[in-house]
Amino acid sequence: MTRVLILWSCFCWFSITAMGQPLTTLINYRGALVVFEKGAFRQIDHLTPVAIYEGGNSLAYVAHDNSLQLYYNQKTYAINDSPPDSIFNGDYLLSYLSYKQLKVFDTRKVKTISGWVSKFWPTDSLVAFEDNYTGKLMVYQNLRQTILEESIFAGAIKNLQVAVNIIAYTNSSNQLTIFYHDSIYRLDFVYGDNIYAAGQNTLAYVKSGERSFELFYKGATYQLEALEPRTFKAGRDLVAYVTTAGEFKAFCNGSIFKLSSYEPAKFEVKDSVIYFSDAQNYFHVFMGGQTYTLENFVPDIIKASFSTVAYLDQQGRLKVFSNGLSKIVSYEQIKKFEVTRNLVKYHTGLNDVSFYYLGNKIP
Repeated sequence: MTRVLILWSCFCWFSITAMGQPLTTLINYRGALVVFEKGAFRQIDHLTPVAIYEGGNSLAYVAHDNSLQLYYNQKTYAINDSPPDSIFNGDYLLSYLSYKQLKVFDTRKVKTISGWVSKFWPTDSLVAFEDNYTGKLMVYQNLRQTILEESIFAGAIKNLQVAVNIIAYTNSSNQLTIFYHDSIYRLDFVYGDNIYAAGQNTLAYVKSGERSFELFYKGATYQLEALEPRTFKAGRDLVAYVTTAGEFKAFCNGSIFKLSSYEPAKFEVKDSVIYFSDAQNYFHVFMGGQTYTLENFVPDIIKASFSTVAYLDQQGRLKVFSNGLSKIVSYEQIKKFEVTRNLVKYHTGLNDVSFYYLGNKIP
C-alpha cells in the first residue's frame, strides 16, 4: 500500500557513512605518485602513472608499464597485466572489465565474477551486469551474485540506473524493478525515459495512470505528491523536485521540506547536498534539513561531494561550505580544485597542492 508523507517542519538529520579522511593522490615535483591518507603522505611509485582511479578505501592506477596496480591498506599489488577496458572505483568496491572478463576487488582479493560481459553498471557497493554466457541480468554484492532477470534479449532491460546501494530498471513488461539490500521489488508499471531517478536508499518515480509522484525509500513506498512534478533529481537519502504548482521541495531522510514557493532558476543534487539559485541570482544550499544562503551571486564553478560544497567567489578565493559553516580556505589564486568524499584538494601552483577536510586545512 502506498503511504502518504506530510510536510514536516522538524529538523532532518542527515548521515554519511563515517569513513575517516579518504585517500587521495598527487604527483610531486619529481613526477612520483604520492598517496595522502590518514593525514600522512606516502610515495607508492617513483614514476607518473598513465591513469589514476581513486576509491573510498583503495587506489587503482595504470603504471608506466601499462599494468593495473592496486594500493590498499598501505600495500601495492599488481592485479592485471594490461589496462582495464572500463573501471570504477567506488567507496567500497572496485570493479573493472578486462577482455570481456568482469572482475572485482572485494575483501582483500581480486575475483572474476563473469568471463563474458559486454555491459556492466558499477557503483559504490555493487555492480550489475549482463552475463553473456547465461543470458541473464545479474548483480554482485556482499560476496554473492543474484539473478535479476532470466533473459536479457534486445530491449528487455531499459533505463537501468545504479546509485550507491540500489539498482532500478524497467523490464520487458515495463514494470519498474528495484534491487535493494539483497531483495528484488516489483513496483508499478511505468512508461517513458525520464520517469525515475535513483539515489542512495531512494528511488523517486512517476506512477503510470494517475501520474502521481511516488517514492521508494528503504524498502517502503510513499506518495510525495498527487500530481507529477515538473522535474526531480535524487541523491543520498535525498530528492529535490519542483511541483506542478512550481513549488520547490525536498525529501530528506523521511521528511519533506518546502525550500521555495517558486521554481529555482537552476538546481543540482549531489550526494547529501542540494544547491540552487533563485530569480534574484542568490546562491543557496540545502543540507541536513536546513537552507543556507551563501552568496548574492551564482559561482561559475561549483563542486560538491558528500556534505561539502566548494566554489570560487568573485575575488577568485576558494570557499568551502560544510557542517553548516562557510569558510575561505585560500586567498591565493587557485589553478584548479576538486571535491571527493568531503575532501577538498586544490592547486595554487604547478606542484603546490593543499587539502581541506571537514573544517581542517592540511597542511
